[in-house]
Amino acid sequence: MEVTSSSNFAVGSTEELSLQLESLPEECLLSILSFLDVLGLCRMCQCSSRWNTLSCDDSIWIPICRERWADKQNKDLTSLRFEQLQNTLLGFKCWYRHEEIDAKRTEINMDDLVSNVWSFRFHYGGNYAQFPTFTSEYKLYMEGRSMRWRFTDDNKIQVEQYPPLSATRLSNWGWKLQNNFVNFTTQWKDRSEAPKPAKKEPAADRREAQMNFLVPLYNMIVMALGNQEGEDEDEDFVLPGLNDDSDDEEGDNNNNDNGGSDNDDDEKDTDSDDDEN
Repeated sequence: MEVTSSSNFAVGSTEELSLQLESLPEECLLSILSFLDVLGLCRMCQCSSRWNTLSCDDSIWIPICRERWADKQNKDLTSLRFEQLQNTLLGFKCWYRHEEIDAKRTEINMDDLVSNVWSFRFHYGGNYAQFPTFTSEYKLYMEGRSMRWRFTDDNKIQVEQYPPLSATRLSNWGWKLQNNFVNFTTQWKDRSEAPKPAKKEPAADRREAQMNFLVPLYNMIVMALGNQEGEDEDEDFVLPGLNDDSDDEEGDNNNNDNGGSDNDDDEKDTDSDDDEN
């Protein structure tokens, strides 16, 4: 009986905590969810209808998509692409899932050939490069010359009578077509190199940014749950480890006070010696 009652008590406490968490404002819950990774957000979607709605909110998935697609060829979230995706009926969580599934595809299709910007090089041609264009009419334009191309039975690309080109998926989600003599490689739309990944913030700056977020978040949670007393409303919440400077200042003040008292004693001793003389 004791084990049953203790287990029931534990379940009851969990349910009570869950109800208290459900009572928090939506902005606070979204801030908490923003700390989860993709797997954690997908798990939260299975908790309840409300958590499902919050976990699919675009305010959470837009930063995730922006970070994930930053170095993916022609998938980066530019202002133009952001508007295009935002105007669709799908949310950014659905677009994230769509792009992840498409990134695993290894067979090239018509849209990949037509929509991408390509560069052409001979294997022995040094830095010489051309920028051909594939069209949906099965034509390849390169330096004013038009050539026919087609899909082979084994999903290779053959241009005129030349050896077929094998398609390979790149780590940046681009494509590469090559045979023993030439290769075609997809480029960024502006034909520039891939953007360099952003430098990570130093640990101290990252910790300060986290503290700037966690302190007001803690105050919001306490006020929402009704556990904050009136006497503590005017006091600022300080997380452990952030008041080291104040402790140092108090130590310096104490040392100054002790030093001042020692000086007073020295002065009294000198006065007494003068009186004796």
